[in-house]
Amino acid sequence: MKLPYFKLGEALRDVKWELEIGSGLDKAGAVAKLVGKTAANLGMGAIEAGVVVAKALPAAAARQAQETLKANPDMPTEQRQKLRDFIDQHKPDHSTHP
Repeated sequence: MKLPYFKLGEALRDVKWELEIGSGLDKAGAVAKLVGKTAANLGMGAIEAGVVVAKALPAAAARQAQETLKANPDMPTEQRQKLRDFIDQHKPDHSTHP
């Protein structure tokens, strides 16, 4: 997922320009734009990172379920089957389970 980031170089040039020749209101506006665009970029980066983590969670949970099966051979059959079903649905390589 690729989000459209703001080009901060342009906003920084605007701030420099306004600080040199702009009025007080223009200066404040340029700084506010830079701060807003920076915050938006940080938010978009956090969203992208969250998507990556969310995609990895089912496989990680399946690996944990496999470890639980291995560590608990005396687990009741019904619970073992539920874990096996979960593993089958979420393990990326769909390999066999214990």
